[in-house]
This record gives sequence, C-alpha cells and structure tokens, in this order.
Amino acid sequence: MTDIIEFNVGGQIFASTYQTISFDKKSLLYTWYFERKGSAHTMLDKKGRFFIDRDPTSFGIILNYLRLHNAKQLWEVCLPKEPDRLALLTQEAEFFRLPSLRDQAVALLRKCTAEEPSLAEIRGQMMSLKTNGGMNNGRRWRTDEDDHDNEDD
Repeated sequence: MTDIIEFNVGGQIFASTYQTISFDKKSLLYTWYFERKGSAHTMLDKKGRFFIDRDPTSFGIILNYLRLHNAKQLWEVCLPKEPDRLALLTQEAEFFRLPSLRDQAVALLRKCTAEEPSLAEIRGQMMSLKTNGGMNNGRRWRTDEDDHDNEDD
C-alpha cells in the first residue's frame, strides 16, 4: 500500500498519508480510499490523484484536523476565525463525515456570532454617537449655545 496519497481538491494539490486518512474510519476520505479505490464512483485526475470538487481551503483545515487529532489545542488553532469561513467549514466537515470537526466549527461559529453586535445594536450605537455629537460627518451640530454666540456678532 502506498504511503502517500494525493488529492486534487478544486484544482489545488494536497498530499497526505495512509495514517492520516485512516484516523476516522467513518469519514468519506477513508471510504473513498479504502473501500472504493479504483471503482467507477471514484474520480481521478489525469495524474491518478483523487479529484474532489470541493473547497480547497477547507480541505487543508480538514487534513490538519486529521493530522493533529491527538493534539486538540494545536488543530483548533487551524480553525478559521471568520464566520463565513467557519460556516463553509461546517458544511465541508459534514460532507466529509467528520462530526467532531463539524461540532467544533459550529461551536466556534456560535461563539463568533454571539460576540458580534446585531444590526439593531449597531444602529443604536450610531444614533447614540450622533445625538452625543460624536458622529457628524464633518459638520458642526447646532446647539442653543451656537445661537447665543451669533447674537454677539
């Protein structure tokens, strides 16, 4: 059995090992490599690499998860911090049948979105700034004092 396994994911080439891919025997990667290798269901590119028409950025994170599964703190550093990327990783982890990674991404996504202010909160903050004179688009706000200043002229 070849030790190195190559993947063409969305046009980007990845290499991994048998040991990494076999970490989760319920994952789709394991199934493709060990149960369907050479079958008509497996797509290969011109160089014989597994072709997967998915997001390459998320796939890199998935490989890091499989590589670093015993060092939980290390692989979590590889998770994206942006909600959009986390949402995509959640879908990709679901597709590749990696529920633990999906759950971690969902938990981090919930944490990120809970920390972000809602649109209503942002509008409230903007109105507060406007009424307190903190946001005036470069114009000076007129106050009663302005009227008194003009009376002396």
